[in-house]
Amino acid sequence: MDDTLAGRLLEHADAYRRSARPTGDLAMPTPLKQVEAVTWPQLAAGRDRPGWTLEFVSPVTFRRGNRFVPWPSPSAVFGSLRAAWRRFGARHVGDLEVDLRLDPIVVTAISGASQVERVVLHERPNPSGERQPVTVTVGGFLGRVTYAVDGTIDPAAVDSLTRLAPYTGVGSYTTRGFGGVRVSHPNAPG
Repeated sequence: MDDTLAGRLLEHADAYRRSARPTGDLAMPTPLKQVEAVTWPQLAAGRDRPGWTLEFVSPVTFRRGNRFVPWPSPSAVFGSLRAAWRRFGARHVGDLEVDLRLDPIVVTAISGASQVERVVLHERPNPSGERQPVTVTVGGFLGRVTYAVDGTIDPAAVDSLTRLAPYTGVGSYTTRGFGGVRVSHPNAPG
């Protein structure tokens, strides 16, 4: 994905909205308005912060084989964000050096609970030919977690990853609404 695509996306979405049938089957805001924009270089320009609070506004879960783990451990959260950075990041920005092997990030505060959701994976026909949903039960954490660096990891790289979180989500099933995040910075000056 490239930052220059935002204008093209908005232009084509607006053209689609104008061409929609007057039946009201397309629920898009009129006129389209970009809510927020950030470039990859802006994301990569992380700051040395004392900590980060991630508020999981929709349940966050992590896959471990055939299981779903609702605990937002530092290695799971920042491993997910590092994978998103590598998957979506612009080449000219480069990779972030974030070694999570020695637990360099710790949880310093937590407030929330695990929540269970049923997710429809797809539909398939039953013996009578009717389409039936295929679902899975997923547990996910909903609440706030504060993380801090407690090792030899660059806090600016961790800051860059946390700044990416609201755009990509965290963990599994982000395309189904899981892992929505808001970020704040505890003890931030001013």
